[in-house]
Amino acid sequence: MKALLFENLGWKLLSLALAFLLWLSVAGESELTETVFVPVQYKGMPRDIEISSELPDRVRLELSGPAAKLGGAQKDLVVVLDCARIQGPGQLTLTITEDSLDLPSGVSLIRALPSQIRLTLERKVRRQVPVGVRFGAGPPAGYRVVRHEAQPDRIWVVGPESRVNRLEQVEADALELRDLIASRDYYLNTYVNDPYVRIDGSPAVKVTVAVERSAGK
Repeated sequence: MKALLFENLGWKLLSLALAFLLWLSVAGESELTETVFVPVQYKGMPRDIEISSELPDRVRLELSGPAAKLGGAQKDLVVVLDCARIQGPGQLTLTITEDSLDLPSGVSLIRALPSQIRLTLERKVRRQVPVGVRFGAGPPAGYRVVRHEAQPDRIWVVGPESRVNRLEQVEADALELRDLIASRDYYLNTYVNDPYVRIDGSPAVKVTVAVERSAGK
């Protein structure tokens, strides 16, 4: 019996020491809680539907796990919310859970702030709106603007139905006419004053402005 106990004693002691070191490495790895801010992505959005409500750019997550793994959890972490249940216009509330995240093994989600995101959904529509011409500074003293026109004079925009329908015009960049004493063409970009509506196509327009001497000058 004693012979069996001491047989291969060196290997047995080495195995015992390795097991002890492994236990120390696991037991010594403290559990921590960390707060991170991550972006939100939406997948499965129908092509004919647009979000018209304000959305958070990032959400705050409280994570728990071993210190070594928490450090790597922040890299490329993103909340992905599935919009496949959308049937049409209306509202949809999405809840952020661990299924919304690709967390490393051993890291868990304690809570998300906000924990839910409610979407207001509308039909996507496309419409032409007029181009508004603006002047930052007028022509020199003794001159006046007699004609201005934009080509094209209307621009296609696309976005949520209610926001597109409220849009009265797109604005061309403001013109400075301080040195204008004849007709001139200006090549400008147009701007949509609604972050949920976008220009469908090129934003570029040509604005022709003509001035003449004021009467009696």
